[in-house]
Amino acid sequence: MVAVIRRKYLGGAAVALGGLLAAACGEPTVRYVGQPQAGPAGPAGPAGAKGETGAQGAAGAQGAAGKAAEPPPKLTFTMSHAPPHRFGLANLAIVEDFKERHPKGAFTEIPAEDNGRANTEKIKTLLAADTPPNIWTSWQVPATDLFAQGATIDLNQPLRTNKDWEKTKGEMIQFLMEGSRWKGQQVLMPSYPDPHGLGYNTAILKEEGVDFPEEGYTWDDFDEIGRATVQREGNDVTRALWSMRYSLYWTVIVIGPMNAAYPRDPAGTTWKVDTPGMIEALEYVYKHHRELGYGQTDIGRDGKYHFNNKAKVTEVINPGTVTPPRYPDVDPGDGSVIRVTHYPHGPKNTQKQITTPGNVFGIMVFKVRDKEAEQVAAELAAWSVREEVQLLVSEASGHPPSNLAASRNPAINKALKDNPILKQLNHLVQYDVPTPPSPSMAKMLFTIGGEVFKRLEAGELTPKTALEEAQRLTAPLYEEDLARG
Repeated sequence: MVAVIRRKYLGGAAVALGGLLAAACGEPTVRYVGQPQAGPAGPAGPAGAKGETGAQGAAGAQGAAGKAAEPPPKLTFTMSHAPPHRFGLANLAIVEDFKERHPKGAFTEIPAEDNGRANTEKIKTLLAADTPPNIWTSWQVPATDLFAQGATIDLNQPLRTNKDWEKTKGEMIQFLMEGSRWKGQQVLMPSYPDPHGLGYNTAILKEEGVDFPEEGYTWDDFDEIGRATVQREGNDVTRALWSMRYSLYWTVIVIGPMNAAYPRDPAGTTWKVDTPGMIEALEYVYKHHRELGYGQTDIGRDGKYHFNNKAKVTEVINPGTVTPPRYPDVDPGDGSVIRVTHYPHGPKNTQKQITTPGNVFGIMVFKVRDKEAEQVAAELAAWSVREEVQLLVSEASGHPPSNLAASRNPAINKALKDNPILKQLNHLVQYDVPTPPSPSMAKMLFTIGGEVFKRLEAGELTPKTALEEAQRLTAPLYEEDLARG
């Protein structure tokens, strides 16, 4: 079933917010306060160039003028994360404002089943049946995959004459824009970023007499913190500086960029992970884990977590750890224990450029037969990143904006001003380096990369040979992606 959300085609009375939430929660039909009511039909007007009769006058006035009232295009809006997830709340804020203020934003459907949630497999099933939605919200990797299959549009095309988008585009965080492009084509509108910072347990630092690191700190500074805070019982590390997550993802997205090593060239035409900067980064991590004990794997041989969160000196922090708190035994989300900063700079990062790993979620638009609906869906995508809309997205979800003008607006979500963790994430998001997009990236990072780094973890490979193996297995997939057009 589909929950139908209606509003006047041009403007309209204020919506009942409760109705929107009810629609998202799966009630079969929702009709808003202010839904247009049919007025008496006006007299038929003269036939127009296309044969309009004017007999369909919606409120009398249009009929009297002799012009047919055209219904707004019908859009179906699906999401990878539906309410009450924070991404879903961001989606609802976008849809609601679009319906309220955009001239063509009158008619949107959110599938009622499971609050409009649809994973990649379900989307591909809909495509196979030739019944795609107009819009799906997910992150940049599946967006690139679907685009390469010819299912979605390059948002640059329908927005090329949109003057409002020209202004908004200049306000966007360019890392996020680049992170949602494939071969120069905008496959995803970066509506809400998900940056990561490195959170330090200040209670542990205070206990050991260690100062919180200053901005611009390096691997050497990080090592000093490790030496002061690590604890052992026999051969076991009971308190580690950080939790290791061995995978190609971890190396490429976190460790590499903080040492000025990126797997893609600026044009996105090559993929290379076994570079000197990347090898140096992985050797640094590996030494921490295997020799110094500063880093420790969360999951033991029995598959269970062995670290109490209170024993971790650092933790990866993103908006999801604060809205709501993922680790309430460490910090209630108000920054009373956890303070967040950027990752330490590696020796090849001579300019001490901040890099924050993360991803970006947003809107992709599917190719459909109704080209007007396709155009309006693209306009909804552009609408989602306007400064004032981004303020609403932040308020609804707790995420920092992807629009820099919004992130600096005094009217920004109060939590992003008052909560020290979210405030810092709002600062770090401008340095967010998302997972590189390409159709095969999920397989490259998680399947192939995961297997290679399991062997590294087991001591079967060195950092250098692990990256060489990852390069051998992943580079051909990237080349195939580039050849797909």
